[in-house]
Amino acid sequence: MSPPRAGSRFARALAGAPDAPVAVGLTFAPPEVLLALGGSREPVEALPGACEKLDLDFVFVPPGSEAAMPVVAERACEPIAEVAAPLGRVLHQLGWTDGLRATAEDPSSLRPALDEAEKSAAEAVRVAAAAGAGAVVLAEDLTGSSGPLVPPDFAFAEVFPRLQRLAEAAAAGGLPALLHTDGDARAFVSSAARAGFAGVHGGGGLEPEGVASLVAAVRRARLSFVGGIPTVELASGPMRAVAAGSRVGLIARAGGVLLADDGGMSSAAEASSFVSALQAAREAAGRGDA
Repeated sequence: MSPPRAGSRFARALAGAPDAPVAVGLTFAPPEVLLALGGSREPVEALPGACEKLDLDFVFVPPGSEAAMPVVAERACEPIAEVAAPLGRVLHQLGWTDGLRATAEDPSSLRPALDEAEKSAAEAVRVAAAAGAGAVVLAEDLTGSSGPLVPPDFAFAEVFPRLQRLAEAAAAGGLPALLHTDGDARAFVSSAARAGFAGVHGGGGLEPEGVASLVAAVRRARLSFVGGIPTVELASGPMRAVAAGSRVGLIARAGGVLLADDGGMSSAAEASSFVSALQAAREAAGRGDA
């Protein structure tokens, strides 16, 4: 296996190929969602099943489930390796409240921990490349629904240089890199482009109007956007889900959008609504079979 598979729908859509059909996928899926969509709570069993059942072009694969990657690829579905990024690793260790306070009050105190976390993330990127991933997604929640969670100066000085080195490590292994962050990430989109990311997965917690604004910002930065189907709409039932899917499908017609969830699904009911939203999005986008 020699990822990325240049002719795949995912690779063509992410690269913004003029003739690329719309790509669709599944992102961060907890056990209840995996069970509903793939018939098992275990990613190694569920992700290939979800690819086949939903005719997906890509899925996010969590750490420890690398055995799923070749099986997913056999189904013409691109496996995207989830990698926890440095700040997220540090906040997990320190606790979010104390860690976020330190980013504002004593940012230099976090540097040793960030350096160690970067090494761990780099090793995870190497594991993903060896396992046959088609790309990596570096998960670094820098924003919430109202904007940045960390001081932008801290993000620019301490977070993005490390993210850039990780994106470069992915590229050295032949893999494009996506940046994941929940919420309104418009303040950091240009930095993601300068750091060498190919796309942004985000919008978690946003209403459809907020998602549309984020998509526009990502496009202006000449990146691809992954997502567009808000969990807040999925949680409101199938009718709202279909409307949300149709809305983002129309946005995707112009290119630069890989249709997927925003990473916030947590229940079987939301997963069921996601299936309806995805079908509506495909129809509105006029997905071809090229």
